[in-house]
Amino acid sequence: MASHSLKHILSICLSLERKAVDFYDGLSTASDRKDLREFWKTMSLQEAEHIRYWNRLAELEDQGAFLGVFEHPEITAGELEKLSGRIDSLLQTGPPDDPLHAVLMAYRLEFMMMHPAFPALFYLMDEKTGDPSPERGYREHIGGLIGQARRLGVSGAEFEMIADLMDRQWTVAQELARRMAEIRELRTLVPICSYCKNVRNDKGYWERVEKYVEDRYPAEFSHGICPDCVRKHFPEFYEDEREKK
Repeated sequence: MASHSLKHILSICLSLERKAVDFYDGLSTASDRKDLREFWKTMSLQEAEHIRYWNRLAELEDQGAFLGVFEHPEITAGELEKLSGRIDSLLQTGPPDDPLHAVLMAYRLEFMMMHPAFPALFYLMDEKTGDPSPERGYREHIGGLIGQARRLGVSGAEFEMIADLMDRQWTVAQELARRMAEIRELRTLVPICSYCKNVRNDKGYWERVEKYVEDRYPAEFSHGICPDCVRKHFPEFYEDEREKK
């Protein structure tokens, strides 16, 4: 039985990227137009840069840098394996000769590769190394494909709807990834001073717990005082309340 560890998930992602590289290389080689050859080669080079990223993540994973990325890694791995099979079915006929057909195949490929696991893993590079991840250039990658479709004469409400849907799909995937990162952080131990209750952040600096939370989550603090602290610090008010009862 295949391992459902993070390493296995990364290996599937790496395999998917290699399939994308091979697909775009095939389109570049098969095209008889210089502009299309150059465009598909650019798409291939962008995917090849993603491969460097996945290899870097795999190296970090070997060093034990990542814990609890996915709550149910076996489910994520299973979904990616099914996705890999669907992509194989899409690409089994080889690169099409018709430029418009090629663009539509590329659309389907990129849409399938918007699984939430991708942006979730993109977060890791930013978190652990600060190196640029594919997330920062992915909209440009998709935008290039949309622009090429328009240059080939693809237009109309259906095309615009598909383009908008791809953009929204990526936005939703990014939001899911952000939520997953928040949950992962909450599951980890947060170092807190036993005296002043300040929290040590990811950079090693100590800060108030309010700032720590506000910097990471869409929350604001309002301050009150609990009954135990009223009794301890303001006994006269506590006694007054007891007399009223």
